[in-house]
Amino acid sequence: FESTIITTHKSKFVQYCMFLLCGLEAQRCLEVTQTSMAGPPNDTMVDPNSYEHSILHRDFASKLLGLIMDPYRAALTRQSAACYLASFVCRASYVEAETVCEAVSALLRWAEAYMDTLATNSIRAADARDQGELHALFYTVCQAAFYIMCFRGTEAIHFFREALLHCQLNQREPTDDDDPSLLLPDPTDIDLSTSRWTNICNHDLQPLRFCLESVRSEFLHVAHAFELIEEPILDKLVVDAKRMSTGRVNKKAASAITTAATLEKQRRKGGVGGLGQGSNPLKSFFPFDPLLLRRSHALIEPFYKHWQGPVEEDDMLVIDEAPDDDDHQLELDDEELVGGDDDDSDDDNEDDAPVVVSDHETKDDESDTDDEDDSSTQDFQKKRQQQKEAWAATLKRPRSQSMENGSW
Repeated sequence: FESTIITTHKSKFVQYCMFLLCGLEAQRCLEVTQTSMAGPPNDTMVDPNSYEHSILHRDFASKLLGLIMDPYRAALTRQSAACYLASFVCRASYVEAETVCEAVSALLRWAEAYMDTLATNSIRAADARDQGELHALFYTVCQAAFYIMCFRGTEAIHFFREALLHCQLNQREPTDDDDPSLLLPDPTDIDLSTSRWTNICNHDLQPLRFCLESVRSEFLHVAHAFELIEEPILDKLVVDAKRMSTGRVNKKAASAITTAATLEKQRRKGGVGGLGQGSNPLKSFFPFDPLLLRRSHALIEPFYKHWQGPVEEDDMLVIDEAPDDDDHQLELDDEELVGGDDDDSDDDNEDDAPVVVSDHETKDDESDTDDEDDSSTQDFQKKRQQQKEAWAATLKRPRSQSMENGSW
């Protein structure tokens, strides 16, 4: 896995061997635990102590974290490990909330260390187009943390707050007499507090800007629902996300029919469950997206977690809204001025249904058009001329770095 699979970009199938092995081990542990609780039927019962806890998936997640934090590894390998970790933790149904929290906390810890050691003059690239490449590992690690929260945010936040409450109510040190199943980890080891998220999202590196668009949008919904980010900062991030939105993010949940055939079309479009749409600055991929092999799919399905939005509809933020009519008209004028292709426009609006009208309706429309007031036509032509002049003046402006982030 470490020498071949993780270094293969956009591997689709072979990584599921590890996914299946971890699932089978977790299933075996669960069966032995249930059998031991029901009472051994005979003296040949396997000792349940040797199968008390499923550890293979935790070792796998730990290995991926080790690859991410190893400074002697190639940057692309570390980025790939971050994508594998995020996808594995999200998609494996046997990964418990504690492991989810530990993975996210470790990613946040690395991101904080990266920000602390970064010199002020190293934040911005000389060319704004190279910003994502300059800090690609940082942005990928942050995106992995955001992606996990999109999938498992509800479980992670509830587990962390339960551990925090348990720590506040029980100040004593644990003893050998305590039931291990009732012990919760130290909150500092699974810290998902508001201050950490606010500090990272509000940093000058602006990690949310370089995320997959659908991940950015969904994470802001989660942050709003669970108050992960301070309100003034969240409002600013939402405004920024609206400005960067392409309007192509699909927020519908995955179909209840979870066969390889029904998932194939959705995955080809970029993902399932609304987390694969929109711009993708990091060219990221998530290796444990739904498996499309018909026969192998049946083996993976019992251990697979499909997309289920963690946020209720009432808590949703309006981020991916359609542009105003005036803005849409201006965009059309801009495309005409710069020689935009009609075919590209059709591709971008492929969801718009064609309008069919009868000959009678066409004649009525033509007569109504002929009767329009000349003053309205003149106003439209005047407005169009002003738009052309404004755009022509904009094209004459000198090129600057700020053009790349849209602030111009």
